[in-house]
Amino acid sequence: MFPGTRAGRHITEQTFLNTLRQVFGISILAVRNAVLHDLTKELDAATLADLLGYSNKAMNIHAARSGVPMGSYPAIGPGET
Repeated sequence: MFPGTRAGRHITEQTFLNTLRQVFGISILAVRNAVLHDLTKELDAATLADLLGYSNKAMNIHAARSGVPMGSYPAIGPGET
């Protein structure tokens, strides 16, 4: 899908990320954060943290920054009190 300069070899992940950053000006960190902000608008922080393997605290921060109603409330996942 992403052929490299040598026959039969694909480009490395780092080469791909550098190309996105240098040629297209795309910041992977900014894209990831934007996606997490959008997801927190669709799902509650505790569920999202469980699905993606993030901590509840991290998802609460994303929810609060994305302006989700009650996004600053602590998320309590299964088995937590």
